[in-house]
Amino acid sequence: MTENQEKNVKIFSFYAEKGGVGKTTLCITLASKFSQMGKRVLIYDCDAQRSLTSWIFGDEIQRKFGGHITNFINQNVFPRTLYDQMIDPTCNKTATAIKVRNHNLFIVPGSHDTNKLDGKISFDETLSNGGYGLTNVNNVTGKPYNCIMSTAKAYEADYVFLDLSSYAGVLNRCLIMTSNYLIIPTTPDFFSYEMFKNMEKILKNWDTDIEKMRESTRRGLCPLPEKKMKFLGYILSRYIPLMKGEILNGIACDSLRAKEEIWVNQINQQAKELTTKLSELNLARISFFKNISDELHLPVHLLTTEDFKLYSCLIGGENKAPQNNEMYRVEEFSVIFDEIAKTIELVTEEDNRVSI
Repeated sequence: MTENQEKNVKIFSFYAEKGGVGKTTLCITLASKFSQMGKRVLIYDCDAQRSLTSWIFGDEIQRKFGGHITNFINQNVFPRTLYDQMIDPTCNKTATAIKVRNHNLFIVPGSHDTNKLDGKISFDETLSNGGYGLTNVNNVTGKPYNCIMSTAKAYEADYVFLDLSSYAGVLNRCLIMTSNYLIIPTTPDFFSYEMFKNMEKILKNWDTDIEKMRESTRRGLCPLPEKKMKFLGYILSRYIPLMKGEILNGIACDSLRAKEEIWVNQINQQAKELTTKLSELNLARISFFKNISDELHLPVHLLTTEDFKLYSCLIGGENKAPQNNEMYRVEEFSVIFDEIAKTIELVTEEDNRVSI
């Protein structure tokens, strides 16, 4: 891949140490929104749990084909995952990306062996840094990045979205620190606040590690990129959009909102420790939207009246049209994700202008 091609491809890491924050749902929803806007988006499922793969292709297919999800679109092939790329001795093997829903959206399915890569990278880096003269292992730190960029080139991607596990291991270090941008999904609670406190230390340590290895990887087949990762911001989900005087589960919303706002403010203060270059760190506040979206394996902004009818049947109800407020919520979510996408696009365009 040429230098200009590398500059044009933008890699976004979606990462949170805390589970249950809607990371995978946000990743696929934003990817779908960008594909509607005309961007070619490549999604990598980098989590051994393969939640993204299951979300897109369905639980039944996941169970049937096990470790490798077969490209079931009338092709008798097994996709090459990030794991398969990493165990290949070269750096130029592309992964197999499956087209999803429209011609602009592709996914590289996950592998249950992905978590083995932490051990492989750690072992090879130990040999390299230990002075054993095994210079070929200098390739391993930059290999995840080069594998992803090779696939991005093959599929002519504008954006690459990485759905990462919650583990703060060396694979995620390599993926995050060689991305262009980091987006952290979170929720307004104490555990998310603790996550941000920990992230400051983790990212500083990872940056130190990568800088130490950057020079040595320049001599290998898979050099680390020269660019620095930028923290783009966080997306707050499960935010309760209650009005004054409302009651939820017997609790007056005034006290619920006050409690949430305390954690929102604390999280924002911790997020500021990760960057000094952004005036607005909170990309969006989104209420809970996962149930119907996850059940039907559709991004929330694509839901239609017929989807709501299907969902009501799946949960044992009647085949009935959605209430007006339900379709209003779909439109509301579509507007929110439009705004997030436009914000991200503006930042990436500005960065492109600065780098030229």
